Amino acid sequence: MPAGDSLAVLGKISTWIEEIIEIPDFPLQHLLDVLDLLDQFAKGHQLNLVPSYLDTPRMRKLSESQLWTTSFQFWQTIGSAYLYCLERFQAGDEVTKGFRRNLPMIVCRAIRSLTLQLKWTLLRYGRVEDRIWRDLGRAYLFAGSWNFATRRSAIYPGSHGEATAQEELLKALMFFVSAPDALTPVQQHIAERIVAYFGPRFALHTTPGPGCIYTFDLSMHLPPIRARKGTVAAPLLRFFGPGTAFEGLHLMIEHMQEQGKLPPDTPLNGHFDVKDIKTVLDHLARCWSEFPAARRGKRRDVLTRLTVVPGLAETAQWMRQMIEAGTVEVTDPRVAESWVVIDASDAGYGAVVTAHPDDWVTVGALVGLRRETAATCHMGILRRITSDAHGQHHVGLQLIGAVAIPVALFAAGTKVAADPLHAGEPAILISRKPDQHGNIELLLRPGSFMHNKTLQMRYRDRLLNIEFAKTIEQSQEYRWVSYRLMANR
Repeated sequence: MPAGDSLAVLGKISTWIEEIIEIPDFPLQHLLDVLDLLDQFAKGHQLNLVPSYLDTPRMRKLSESQLWTTSFQFWQTIGSAYLYCLERFQAGDEVTKGFRRNLPMIVCRAIRSLTLQLKWTLLRYGRVEDRIWRDLGRAYLFAGSWNFATRRSAIYPGSHGEATAQEELLKALMFFVSAPDALTPVQQHIAERIVAYFGPRFALHTTPGPGCIYTFDLSMHLPPIRARKGTVAAPLLRFFGPGTAFEGLHLMIEHMQEQGKLPPDTPLNGHFDVKDIKTVLDHLARCWSEFPAARRGKRRDVLTRLTVVPGLAETAQWMRQMIEAGTVEVTDPRVAESWVVIDASDAGYGAVVTAHPDDWVTVGALVGLRRETAATCHMGILRRITSDAHGQHHVGLQLIGAVAIPVALFAAGTKVAADPLHAGEPAILISRKPDQHGNIELLLRPGSFMHNKTLQMRYRDRLLNIEFAKTIEQSQEYRWVSYRLMANR
């Protein structure tokens, strides 16, 4: 194996597995022994790729594609190999009585590989293949037919190595219904680890019951959904939900608030921003609640176009050009895109983007936008991305602020601030007027004026003194900050 190259190692192992499966009359027990050897050897290399993928959110497309493709193909290949072992067992292919003791391990590893295929798909905000739902259902049905779906068995050596087929299925289903499409890739990873932590506390039943707020049909090859009122039991329909994990999640939130960190036994390796962890915990609490969160605004069906410009600096320049020209009919920036809006509310838009969106289209991205024929612009944040069966990407855009006006910022006392020839630091004012406390809200680039308590703001032809009040939201792309207007001396 090539030393220190996890991509090459996993690629080679995937190729070997594909070749071994094609060997005619390969004894089933020998096949399982080889899969076990390769699976455990690959584990450390596969884990190496996760931080590599998460730590470089703006990586070059080629690097991102190599990391994603290698990881996804590995889990798909080894998962298919485990399912192949089950198929050969069912066909009675040279099966000995002793082979049956391997069945819980095979089923759980197959389901776990499908869960990781699900995770890697959602890291790209892609559509989950029907194949994954089909294989999850048939693997669990196999466990049920051999009466070990709830039997705890050793799946891998070491900590967290024991599980049941039911727990593994619930980890996959609960991760999906926890709306990872509304989280950044790093937050998705945190959510998947927390879901795995609560796996033994999730509930699954054949009839509706407390803590089972979702349904999954083991035979329909469709994703799980929130249970509708009046849903009745059916032979292959399962009702599931957080069970007692909902109470455990709130205890975890309290621990996080008091200690500033997760409980020590939470399987979340590596360093993660406390803000991301808190965001995920609050998000999971909403998704696992018996009562779905109400929409902030009534959704209306519309059909129009939306000009979208990514990033604060590009948006500020675009808006300044429109102000200087006195019209919105100016040439849009090179990076601008045209999206089709299909629904709208006072809180934002639902839109459809091209089947191959640019790399910047990700949860948390800040954008400037203007509806077709509108005379003004607004700012928005991408909050959700999903994909449909036709390869189209559906995005949810949250509108922030009442207006969007480009302004320039300067350190307090800077004499050039009043000179229009000096550009200053670009920012966007999103308050129409000060609130009852005299505060306004601005969008700034991350890192700009982080340590300056007072600033000068050039607003059109006026120069105003402002004082830092609080940070509302912060990401790698922007700082959403509240400032207090000060009396000009």
